[in-house]
Amino acid sequence: METSMFERMQSLPLLQGLTLQEFSDLILNMKLDFKQWEEGDVIVGQGDHCNNFRYIIDGEFEAELHDDRTALILTETCTATPHLIEPYNLFGVKRSYERSYALKTIGSTFSISREFFMQRMLHNNIVRSNYINYLCNNLRKAHTSHMAVPSDSIESKIKTVIA
Repeated sequence: METSMFERMQSLPLLQGLTLQEFSDLILNMKLDFKQWEEGDVIVGQGDHCNNFRYIIDGEFEAELHDDRTALILTETCTATPHLIEPYNLFGVKRSYERSYALKTIGSTFSISREFFMQRMLHNNIVRSNYINYLCNNLRKAHTSHMAVPSDSIESKIKTVIA
């Protein structure tokens, strides 16, 4: 079954719950920044400046973290879309991506500029609530994963670090 643009956009984390009228009001002033990508294209690189919300809306992608201090490289493959790439790095002191994101298949992205988000979208209570909820949910997940049962063996400590 074919979905409408409104239904597809409404599935994006920040836009969930908007009525057609609210969505129409936003879209009138929003520059729709859709982009098609080829297999192997790097969407954002680790350390790149984060200046917009970027959704991966189609395709399988890989997130890779290089830790120079420990020489550790973590790679995660994901097929769950839409996926909002590191929205917590759009504000604050450190405004750069913590991982590189590359497509493993042909895919597409959608971007919303930081300026547009601050000037137009944050005035909508639903969008503001969605953003706060998204950040809180990710913080809770991160906190829960670090609250693992203390490890006794080296093997379980390594598994905890990787997780």
